[in-house]
Amino acid sequence: MSQQFPGQFPNSGQYPNQPSYQQPHGAPPRKPGVPTWVWILLGVLGTGFVSVLCVCGGLAYNVSVAMKGVPASPEASLPFNVASNVAPPMPELGQWTPIDDVEGAMMCEIQWGVEQTTIPSKPGMGGKMYVLLPPGNHDPASIPCLLVAPAGTNLMTGAKTAPYFEPHIPYLEAGFAIMDFELDGSPEDENLAGDATRAFIDSQAGLVNGRNVIDFVIAKMPMVNSKHIFAAGHSSGGTHVLLLGEHDTRLAGVVAYAACCNLPERVPAAMARLLGVTDPRINDFLTQSSPNTHASRMNCPVLLCHAKDDSNVPVSDSKDMHALLQAAGKTSELHLTDDGDHYEEMLNQCIPVGIQWMKKRMSEIQ
Repeated sequence: MSQQFPGQFPNSGQYPNQPSYQQPHGAPPRKPGVPTWVWILLGVLGTGFVSVLCVCGGLAYNVSVAMKGVPASPEASLPFNVASNVAPPMPELGQWTPIDDVEGAMMCEIQWGVEQTTIPSKPGMGGKMYVLLPPGNHDPASIPCLLVAPAGTNLMTGAKTAPYFEPHIPYLEAGFAIMDFELDGSPEDENLAGDATRAFIDSQAGLVNGRNVIDFVIAKMPMVNSKHIFAAGHSSGGTHVLLLGEHDTRLAGVVAYAACCNLPERVPAAMARLLGVTDPRINDFLTQSSPNTHASRMNCPVLLCHAKDDSNVPVSDSKDMHALLQAAGKTSELHLTDDGDHYEEMLNQCIPVGIQWMKKRMSEIQ
C-alpha cells in the first residue's frame, strides 16, 4: 500500500482517469475557490446596475433639459406681422334683439364668414361676435366702445364666446358698446391633435381676430366714436388686450385684469417641448406672444389691475409689466387690491376702477 501525504488526492482503481496531484511540502492548505455561478450572478447584477444607472442618467439629463426649455430665437422679440393676414369679408350688422340683463340694451350676433364646426382653414375667417349696445338712441360718434377678449385659456389656444352677458352689465350701464369676440383655435373645434394650438399661432395669438373687430367697429358702427375704442380682458383675456395694444394704433386704452404677462415663465417648459413636437414654432411663440416682450411698443395708455393675494397669476406679473412700460416712457397705472384672489371678487373691485379710468381717458382725448 502506497503512502499518502496529507492533502494528496487518492489515485486508485476507483478513479482510473484522475491525475495524481501532490501539494508541495510546507505550502498552506488550499482553500476552496468561489463557485462559477456566483461570478456569473455578480456579472449579471453588475451589468443590470450599470444599465439602470445609464437609463436613469439619461432620463435625468432629458428632464433637466426639458425643465430648462428651448431658448427662443432672436426673431421671437419681433412684433407680429398682422397685416400679412388678409382680412375676411366684412359682415353686416343684423337684427337687434333686447338683452334681458339691462333694460333698453340691445344685442346683435355676428358670424365671421360661414359658421365653423372645425378649426378655420385661414386666420380670422370664422367665429362669432356679439355686439351689445347700451340703452338709448345713439347719434353718430356719440358712444365709446369696448372690445372684451375671452378669458380662461391656457395661452396656447383660442376660445369661443357665448351669449352670457352678465359680466358686461357694468360697462353697458356706463354707456359703452361691447364687442364680445372669439379667438381662433378653440379646443372645442379641434379635430386633430395640435389643431387648436396651430390655429392660435396662425392667428398670431388672436391679433388677427382683434384687428378684424376694430375694422368692423370703424366700418359698421357709426354710433361709436372711433377715438374712444378701448379693450379690456381678464386673465388670458388681459394678456390678449395688452398684446393688441402693442400691435394696433387705434385703441384709446387697455385695461388688463390679472393678466399673465410672461408666458415662458407661465407655461411649463416640458409642456412647451411636448407641443413643439407637433408645432416647432411654439418656443418662439411663447416669447413673441408675451406682453412683456413688446412693452416698449405699447401704443396707448394702460391700466393694470391685480389682487395681491392672486393664487393663479402672481401679482408680480402686473408689477413687472408696469415697470417695463414706465421704463419705456409709456403711460401705465397699476391698481392693486389687498384681496379678491383671481376671479369674481377681484373683478367686482376692479371693474369700477377700470370704467372710471376709461372715462378719464376719454376726457383727455380731443
